[in-house]
Amino acid sequence: YFFVTGGLIFAFLGIFVAFLAKTFDQLSAFSTFILLPLTYLGGVFISIQNLPEIWQKLSKLNPLFYLINGFRYSILGQSDVDLNVSALISLIGLIVTFVLAQIALKKGSFSRW
Repeated sequence: YFFVTGGLIFAFLGIFVAFLAKTFDQLSAFSTFILLPLTYLGGVFISIQNLPEIWQKLSKLNPLFYLINGFRYSILGQSDVDLNVSALISLIGLIVTFVLAQIALKKGSFSRW
């Protein structure tokens, strides 16, 4: 579930950002300044239980954290939060990115907005 949901979320997000960006530099800026920090705060390399309390709270506001948590559970059998919560937030993320990608595809370009 998390593998397919994660793949679709990133695919839809890629479509959305591709229509939003006008240059390759803008595409790179999105991944560098938005996606990469969200990934690191999502607990990719360590469990958020090892982080100070303030960073744990900030990580739980990160939607990628729940997707990464589902991956961690599927591989290691350990979870930082309830798996049902991770599945629900991942599904909401899938729906939001799908809608954004549909809007981008229908408009064709954000410069016309």
